[in-house]
Amino acid sequence: MNNDVFPNKFKAALAAKQVQIGCWSALSNPISTEVLGLAGFDWLVLDGEHAPNDISTFYSAVNGPERQRQRRQ
Repeated sequence: MNNDVFPNKFKAALAAKQVQIGCWSALSNPISTEVLGLAGFDWLVLDGEHAPNDISTFYSAVNGPERQRQRRQ
């Protein structure tokens, strides 16, 4: 993947010694993901090891908010 096309803002901020504030979440559903996404964090981790989540809950958590936005337009 070309970093010029898809720059990694997180790595660039760390390299510039900028503080990054994020959230580690075990709440893997579309509503909580959207709320956390709008909260202004620099990064968000959806925990699949220490919470009862699987690929289907992750898929809906990550894609659900985007699908809702598309339906509203």
